[in-house]
Amino acid sequence: MTMIAINNGFKGHIEVSEMYRAAYATDASVYRELPLGVAYPRSQEDLVALMHWANQESKSLIPRGGGTSLAGQCVGNGLVIDTSRYMNRILSIDKEKGIAIVEPGVIRDVLNRELAEYNLMFGPETSTSNRATLGGMVGNNSSGSNSIIYGVTRENLVAITCILSDGSVTRFHKDWKPDPKSPLQQAIAEWADEFKTNESNAQRIEENFPKKSIHRRNTGYALDDFVEFGCLARLLCGSEGSLALIASVECKLQPTPPSYDSLHLFHFDSLEKALLAVPYVMKHKVYSCELMDDVVLDCTRQHPEYAKELTLLEGNPKAVLMVSCRGQNQEEALTLGRQIKDQIKTLTYAEPFYEDSSIIKRLWNLRKAGLGLLANLPGKARAVAVIEDTAVDVNDLPEYIQAFEKIMTDFGQRSVYYAHAGAGELHLRPILDLDKEEDRIAFKKIAQASATLVKQYRGSLSGEHGDGRVRAPFLKEMVGEACYQMMVDLKQLFDPENLLNPGKIIDAKPILEDLRTAFPHQNQPNKETLSFNNVESALEMASRCNGSGDCRKPFSDGKVMCPSYRATQNEVHSTRGRANLLRELWTGKEVSTNEVKQSLSLCLSCKGCISECPSQVDVGGLKAHFLQNQGKFTLAERLTASLPMLNAVGMIFPSLTNRILALNPIKNLLNVHKERTLPSLPMKTAVSLLKKYIQDHSKGSNTKPIALFVDEFTNVYNPQLWIRLADILTFLGYQIHLVNAHVSGRGSMSVGMVNKAKKEAHNSFEQMKSFLEDDVDIIGIEPSAVSMIRDEYIRFDSNRSYLIENKIFLFDEFLVEKHRNLSKKIRKQESQILLHGHCHQKAISSMKFSLTLLSWIGKVSLIQAGCCGMAGAFGYRKESYELSQKIAGLDLLPAIEKADESTLICATGISCQHQIEDFTSRRVLHPIDLLWEAMHEVHG
Repeated sequence: MTMIAINNGFKGHIEVSEMYRAAYATDASVYRELPLGVAYPRSQEDLVALMHWANQESKSLIPRGGGTSLAGQCVGNGLVIDTSRYMNRILSIDKEKGIAIVEPGVIRDVLNRELAEYNLMFGPETSTSNRATLGGMVGNNSSGSNSIIYGVTRENLVAITCILSDGSVTRFHKDWKPDPKSPLQQAIAEWADEFKTNESNAQRIEENFPKKSIHRRNTGYALDDFVEFGCLARLLCGSEGSLALIASVECKLQPTPPSYDSLHLFHFDSLEKALLAVPYVMKHKVYSCELMDDVVLDCTRQHPEYAKELTLLEGNPKAVLMVSCRGQNQEEALTLGRQIKDQIKTLTYAEPFYEDSSIIKRLWNLRKAGLGLLANLPGKARAVAVIEDTAVDVNDLPEYIQAFEKIMTDFGQRSVYYAHAGAGELHLRPILDLDKEEDRIAFKKIAQASATLVKQYRGSLSGEHGDGRVRAPFLKEMVGEACYQMMVDLKQLFDPENLLNPGKIIDAKPILEDLRTAFPHQNQPNKETLSFNNVESALEMASRCNGSGDCRKPFSDGKVMCPSYRATQNEVHSTRGRANLLRELWTGKEVSTNEVKQSLSLCLSCKGCISECPSQVDVGGLKAHFLQNQGKFTLAERLTASLPMLNAVGMIFPSLTNRILALNPIKNLLNVHKERTLPSLPMKTAVSLLKKYIQDHSKGSNTKPIALFVDEFTNVYNPQLWIRLADILTFLGYQIHLVNAHVSGRGSMSVGMVNKAKKEAHNSFEQMKSFLEDDVDIIGIEPSAVSMIRDEYIRFDSNRSYLIENKIFLFDEFLVEKHRNLSKKIRKQESQILLHGHCHQKAISSMKFSLTLLSWIGKVSLIQAGCCGMAGAFGYRKESYELSQKIAGLDLLPAIEKADESTLICATGISCQHQIEDFTSRRVLHPIDLLWEAMHEVHG
């Protein structure tokens, strides 16, 4: 381990362990290279200190924001500077001038949330806008789906304050003057004055750079833009951190768009027709014109979160154009849509449109997830980022695509088309397995052929993703020897010692060097413990992470992923970080087993990544698989897995057991934090109460059979809930039966004891089987137990799926889907109900069922929060108690604290209930409680 000491008053911190180096060895590109370490600066002064250190030690610096770059911009062997963790402050907002000053780690969507009250926004919107930082957007000159209206980042800059390679600080803007004390700044000023007036340079650039009609062009350094505008801030934009370190960005703000929005989905039976339609669409003032082909849409069909959006499409289109039409009123927006429809109706076969803002948001989320969804292609081959950012003149698009298709056919390839069609930019991706030698060779040849073709059309090899490493090798070919030398000279001027992100744009390594592959070596686990959807191994599941960073979003909006990252802001605690570490370990790299275990220890196994990660990287499953292969479990973990047995013993003398469990020495033995109150055991279990209930109701007239699976948690921690559910089902005419098994295996699974969980699953499933074979529905209450049956039981043995699917219900699903008319038998109250949903319920089902059920009773709203932070035993552990509390405090606890005292607080998970009651003074009810009380009031 190399120690790095930064002097000169550095107040941030440095990580140099193999764990951090491995987590930062990749971005969203195909490259992997171990850095020296990771620096987390807190201020501009820290950046200056880092620059001085780099000069003293002759070490390079690699600026990094969200780490979502697709061309390898933040991969390298120097010291990574992650500004997203601490340098994420909005310094000022001047609403009159329409300017915001932000640190480089500020996330685009976070800024716009702050600006919303002023009806202002920062225009460029990348697909990664909920985790992309402004520093990264400047580095790449990012644009996004609305660039045809708001332009690219370069056009939305006022100034950049930066640290130059000599350690001097300057503020570049259109009227910039150099600091007379800095020889470097003086040299830059002299170069700028000479370059702007050099007609020979201007002519060469005009002849060799991409056409000016191509709005998105990120070919090397923006010398063409500098000739036109003479602004060094604009020149730095798109320089990928290779010319200076950004300390702050002054952004030009735009008014928020017209409020009336209609999203038109133009359906085509061929890609060619979709491309032919684009020039007609672009004759109108539309806010976006985006294309998705059938490959992307097919990947969506396999995803639990996004598959439902396909119901908004008609048939099976080969391509869809998503066109946003806005206006000052509804008629203005719809008229624009109709005009476009009339012009292209000979090309389309369907033209649905949507005005509901919630549906529009869902469709744009689908579009934003597109690149991540491509990881769901079956097999090991992936749609790889190599030629995914080409841009040509919109009028050249159909002909260009024809020529490109021929190239791909010659390589035996079918490409994926995913495009900012209105800007002439296509995210074209060949499907390759880079673990294979022949596909790596094809990767290089396709890149070369694409560069040659783009040059023929005077296009830009990069529209918005940058050159980085993957396109930089072709830069000389794209702009010619003379213009390339201008770029070399510029880099030499700004960074004579080559300390700032070397090998990006200029002097790149060979395109096939440092590829991220998944060759299994000696450290790969020798035993697969459970199956992972659509992949053959745990290593392949970890390798599905393409680095898109969806797990790094800073706010929940009701979603779950990723609670530990949101609380710690630490890359190694994100879904992406953990997947990267597991891949590193299982491919024989330097990271240690203990470091991986450390990262995984704060994973709550919330299942958020299964449903929300576009690539469906199942970190909870990978964690369990890893821990089972390690086979080393603490006493506390073994006790957690044995909780059903321990509770059975404790129920012999429940009052005595409760007194013992309240003792601090016992808590310490169980690894329970002293501030936690362990739930009390009841006098009778739910099973014993239900057996008597069934006996008492055996002579009734009900004949419809229904089976209840009483799980190991609610059996002892809320037994009365089952009696209330039994009352409801009896009222509906059901004859109640009990599944003679009460251990789901969730406790064992949560601590990684997969083999034990398998045995428990086998025993429980055998008791369920007779009901399932007789087509008797089984109902559960606890989401974590039902998710165990519907997910892990099938992954343990896929032969169970035909019996389990569509026959195992959460209580709310069953009542809403099969007894919606129950709502007519309840007198709706004036009650205000605030509902928190369990993570597993969101992952395997939907909160719409609980919301619908509670809407029969009163006025219900869903708390826009992710995980509560309890996650079974996680929140009780001494080492994770504070993190558990912090996660709860992100969204959940503030929402409850704001609620009026008369508002009823409701939670569907028993651990969620305990978490809320531990940290607030509020009593928490279950939906069954409220439903039973409402029915009891009417029917007695």
